[in-house]
Amino acid sequence: MTLRVHPDEIVAASPDGVLSTHPTWQRVRLAAIAEVLNGFAFPSSSFATTGTMPLIRIRDVGRANTGTWYSGPYDPEYVVEPGSLVIGMDGDFRADIWRGPPALLNQRVCKVSVRNPDQYDPHFLRYVLPGYLEAVNRLTSAVTVKHLSSETVKALPLPLPPRREQQRIVAAIEEQFSRLDAGVAAVARVRKNLTRMRASVLRAAVLGQLKTEPVESEPLKRGAEPPRTARRAGRLWGSGEVPLLTEKERRSVPDRWEWVKVGEIGFDPVSAVQVGPMSMRSAEFADSGVPVLNVGSVQWDWIDETKIDHLPERLAASFARYRIQSGDVLFTRSGTVGRSAVATDHHNGWLMTFHLLRVRPDPAICNSEYLRMVFEGAPHVRRQAAGAAIGTTRAGFNTHLLAELDIPLPPLREQAAIVGRTAELLADITPVRADILDRRARRLRSSILSAAFTGRLAPQDTEDESASVLLDSIVAERSSPNSREPSRKPSRDRGELK
Repeated sequence: MTLRVHPDEIVAASPDGVLSTHPTWQRVRLAAIAEVLNGFAFPSSSFATTGTMPLIRIRDVGRANTGTWYSGPYDPEYVVEPGSLVIGMDGDFRADIWRGPPALLNQRVCKVSVRNPDQYDPHFLRYVLPGYLEAVNRLTSAVTVKHLSSETVKALPLPLPPRREQQRIVAAIEEQFSRLDAGVAAVARVRKNLTRMRASVLRAAVLGQLKTEPVESEPLKRGAEPPRTARRAGRLWGSGEVPLLTEKERRSVPDRWEWVKVGEIGFDPVSAVQVGPMSMRSAEFADSGVPVLNVGSVQWDWIDETKIDHLPERLAASFARYRIQSGDVLFTRSGTVGRSAVATDHHNGWLMTFHLLRVRPDPAICNSEYLRMVFEGAPHVRRQAAGAAIGTTRAGFNTHLLAELDIPLPPLREQAAIVGRTAELLADITPVRADILDRRARRLRSSILSAAFTGRLAPQDTEDESASVLLDSIVAERSSPNSREPSRKPSRDRGELK
């Protein structure tokens, strides 16, 4: 559906204050201060990975380059220079500066160009525009993908401060953003160091190098040997072979530990490792029902529940054998192979998609959290996982490959002691998750912009030319015979909101 939202609705739709303006400011329609150029429908038959000119598609808004090139003839009007402001007209309606080389403006992307920078600062427009597009997005709903109308873009009711105040606001925003970026970079450096420390602790833990309280050793209960030739579900998802352990790797753990295969630590070789159902269709997902974990849900040592899907109860009933149980170790088989997390009581009865594997260890053989630590921290597991994926018919992992991974297994009580000691050490050094850091940074940016566009970030100056005078000059310029657009009725020409 194409969106056309009345400007009065947009003004009233900002609970966060981004769209509010200072009482002495005016409002002006975007069409009164800028030109909007819709992209051209370049024929896809001329798209390639190399060519005459790069092509800006919706997915490229906010990026510094594009993976699509165009090799056919084109009108120079559609060439976008670096620094131009572009908007993606589908989906999230992103607006950003094009940072790449000169490129062609494809359909469903538009370019916005300020006519007279002496009246409206292009940098001010860059910062104010995204909040209005977000408001349009909030005001509308669509069953499929949302489509933004260029007429709605032209009608956006932008704030119009005095010209010198626009410059002060831009300077204040950029100063605050610079400080924020410096802070984010500093936290990212700390986070990187903490990530390295976490990796060192986990490596030491699964190689028996942590100092723990002495525990009595007991005979290790062994599961049945998994069939070495079995290649159950998912042959196309990894048809390689797991590399053998080196002698150095075998000698890297204490002598009292044993080396076992993942397939040997379950209740039986068949149920130890399982893949999600191939017959589950994403088209059948709904807003409610049985939660379904996907590859994006399983992160390193945690489950991101903001990314889960849902399957209606009536459909979920046919997938009873795929229900997740507390203690299951979930393992990503595509994308970043090997991210893992342990299911808790909270996840009992949930389902998983075909893009996940799960290991259900026998608690009399292997501690679930210890196994997850091995997946993340053991160097040989990363080597084996990477080696098994090389040369596959489809990059990924399957149940056979996961069952063949080698696990250094201490006695059960020692596993529990290692898990406990590792938790103590990681409690003080676990890095801030990147998603949390990103959300905090976005909230701070939103707060800065909210203060800027409510007149609270930069000072007002009584010596500034009135915003109403500036609005009159914009109207006069558009109404002049030399204006690029024909004159219209005065109520429309002024562009302000009544």
